[in-house]
Amino acid sequence: MHNVDLQTDFTDPDYRHALDHVDVDYAPNTLFQGMTFNTKEEVQHVLNAHHIKKGMYYRVEKSSPTLIIARCVNTTCDWRCRAAFINRSQKWEVRKLPSEHYCSSPVITQDHVNLGYIYISKSILALVESDPSISIPTIIAHIKSVKGYTISYRKAWMAKQKAIEHLHGNWEQFYHDLPKLLKAMTIFLNGFVVEKQTWPLYNQQVFWTFKPCIDGFRYCKLIVQVDGTFLYGKYKGTVLVAVAQDGNNKIFTIAFAIV
Repeated sequence: MHNVDLQTDFTDPDYRHALDHVDVDYAPNTLFQGMTFNTKEEVQHVLNAHHIKKGMYYRVEKSSPTLIIARCVNTTCDWRCRAAFINRSQKWEVRKLPSEHYCSSPVITQDHVNLGYIYISKSILALVESDPSISIPTIIAHIKSVKGYTISYRKAWMAKQKAIEHLHGNWEQFYHDLPKLLKAMTIFLNGFVVEKQTWPLYNQQVFWTFKPCIDGFRYCKLIVQVDGTFLYGKYKGTVLVAVAQDGNNKIFTIAFAIV
């Protein structure tokens, strides 16, 4: 069991973050019957935060678009949380919740089963935003200092990728938006040239150049070099760059392609 410490629990910055997006500005370290949320994700996030703070475990017994039922992993404990989407208010609400777990804390490992990478990603958003190159060991050390648990390298890596996705978008969305970006550049950049080869649903190859590149090439030496580098993201391929030399023997970029 956990005795509430008003000075410690209610000023915990990590719990303040956990409740940042909850519908009402509840005190940190709070989970009670009647508590409301805007989304299902917020319900899950606060459930995780509550159990990580208490050093307890729970499992999701049932999950649907309108219902979450969580139970203690200890079969002898009657703790059960039921949260449902309420049509009238268009919000999620905790409909059933006993005050506390009746079992003792089972946490004896360095990690916590409810400390998932999605939850961690929300805790490291500020770190990743300020330093996108932050190392995985630094993330592990940060979680150890604020949570008291040592997470695995893989979990920290997945949390960082999720945080980057939250801040900057995901691969699928970028890939989907590429034709729109190229079309906008054609409209707003005078002299912009682009050609695409596509399968029915996928971009296959794309070539583009800019009017200053075209105009400047007239004054370059008649030597063209093509260099390339592999793409290491989700979508494989090669980026090609065509360059020439100007009168000062400087590199002058002519055109670009992804193949």
